[in-house]
Amino acid sequence: MGSEAARLLEAADFAARKHKAQRRKDPEGTPYINHPIGVARILTHEAGVTDIVVLQAALLHDTVEDTDTTFSEIEEWFGEEVRRVVEEVTDDKTLPKMERKRLQIEHAPNCSPRAKLVKLADKLHNLRDLNRCTPAGRAPAPALAGGSPAAGTAAARPRSPALAAAAPLPRAAPSAAELRVGTSAVSQRALTERGSRWLTVPLPSLLRRPMARGCSSIWGRWTGPQPLA
Repeated sequence: MGSEAARLLEAADFAARKHKAQRRKDPEGTPYINHPIGVARILTHEAGVTDIVVLQAALLHDTVEDTDTTFSEIEEWFGEEVRRVVEEVTDDKTLPKMERKRLQIEHAPNCSPRAKLVKLADKLHNLRDLNRCTPAGRAPAPALAGGSPAAGTAAARPRSPALAAAAPLPRAAPSAAELRVGTSAVSQRALTERGSRWLTVPLPSLLRRPMARGCSSIWGRWTGPQPLA
């Protein structure tokens, strides 16, 4: 499997087989493999990523966390570099959900640039899915202002008075086209996990620094409108 295209297809095939019995939590119950493919597509089509290790890790990022795959298996099939990235973005599912979230924030500043790319694309794809529809069994969340490429032109839902008083929503929804690596003038709008407010941070700066001022992690709690210079 010498060519990069063949290596990428091998990772896609491996992920598809591992996730074959799983479904997303949307009302349609779409095949789970749609998610890792969507994450890889964000990186290639919108962020301009060509690093085959990042793209393979994007396709494989949930295999250990959500299936019976082991890190040793990842390394055997795809090499040590891919294994390291997958390991960085894998949560320990034996821990309670809130503890996993806490550890994500704690470990975020020390993630490698490759792992940060995969994690940011993963978050963005999940957010677009949440904006498109409400997961089965969950109360509807406020829609992102302006929609998103994946969400079409869904009408925005009213915000809570507390959120409305805290900060106005921006005019545009997040676009991972603003995630192009190496273009310092272009920014990644990282959604905070508490509310529909955006922190605009140039991606190269995000990869160089452990955290953005005004944010408790690269995707954590918003603490004030203080973007990086």
